[in-house]
Amino acid sequence: MQIEGKIVLVRIDNRLVHGQVGGPWSASLDVNVLVVVDNEVVLDPLQQRLMEFVANSNNIRILFFSVQDFIEALTNSSPHSKMFVVVRNVQTVSELVDAGVPIDTVNFGNMHYEKGKVPLSRKVYINNEDAEGIQNLLDHQVICFMQDVPGTYREELTTLAHVKFKK
Repeated sequence: MQIEGKIVLVRIDNRLVHGQVGGPWSASLDVNVLVVVDNEVVLDPLQQRLMEFVANSNNIRILFFSVQDFIEALTNSSPHSKMFVVVRNVQTVSELVDAGVPIDTVNFGNMHYEKGKVPLSRKVYINNEDAEGIQNLLDHQVICFMQDVPGTYREELTTLAHVKFKK
C-alpha cells in the first residue's frame, strides 16, 4: 500500500469530534485535516454537520470515511496532508493497523463506561474485546497513551497485565 501524507495521531473518543478535538488537539498537532473514520457517521449527515461546525470554527478541514474507504483513500492523499484521525473505538484502530495503515501513536481520550467494562482511567473503560484490540496495537509497536487534552497528564499504556475483568 502506497501512503502519501502522514497520520500525526489517532484519537479514540466515543464522542468523535467535539471542542477538545477540534480545538486544543488539532492546534497542538499542527494538522491540516481532521479525519473521522466511522462506519455509522459516514451515513449520518446531521452528525457530520455538527462535527463540521466544530472543525470550521477552528479553521480546520474535516473529512468523513468508512473504514474501508479510508484505507483506499490513503493512496490518493496529498503528500502535504498532516492528518489527525478520530475514531469511536479501539476495534476501528486495530482494523486499520491490520490493514497496513501506518499508525504510530494512539491517544485514548474517551471510552465511556458501559456494563461489563472496567476502568483504565477515569475516562477510559474497556471490556475483553477492547483489551484484545489494545493488545493488537501494542503487538504492532503502536505507542498508546491516555490523555484528555494536550498539556495535561499523559499516561503511557504499555501493558494490560493490571486489568482485571469480572467473570
